[in-house]
Amino acid sequence: MRYRLLSNKKGVLLTRAPEEVTEGLILEFDGAGEGLHAVINSGERVIYRPIEEGKCTVEAKYLYPGNVYVAVKSESGETYKCDTLTVFKSESSLYIMMNTDERDKEISDVRAELSALQVTMSEVQSSVEKLKNRLSDIYDGVDIL
Repeated sequence: MRYRLLSNKKGVLLTRAPEEVTEGLILEFDGAGEGLHAVINSGERVIYRPIEEGKCTVEAKYLYPGNVYVAVKSESGETYKCDTLTVFKSESSLYIMMNTDERDKEISDVRAELSALQVTMSEVQSSVEKLKNRLSDIYDGVDIL
């Protein structure tokens, strides 16, 4: 699974297709510098892995069905919250994919915020028009003098 670490301290999952895992999950982090560790929270376990050359591996035995939370921490304490993964178990392997519930909620929240901003912009534009009209009326009065 491949993430891109962003300047807003988020890690966006770039991998869209489910991945079959039998031995270990390889996590790749674009934009990962030196001294970073991946923190993987699966079930009751928290697993720490050093990120070397932008990658780390989590053994399949540590991945439990359900949500898997991924974060990247630096030695200075900075934390990147990464998109959540979902694990499904079959008889011989695990299937890992992006948790779309979290992304759908984030999209919904952004759309609601955008809608509120559009209403505010409409109100501001209306106020600007009123001020322009008042200013125009004032200029008209000045021309008469």
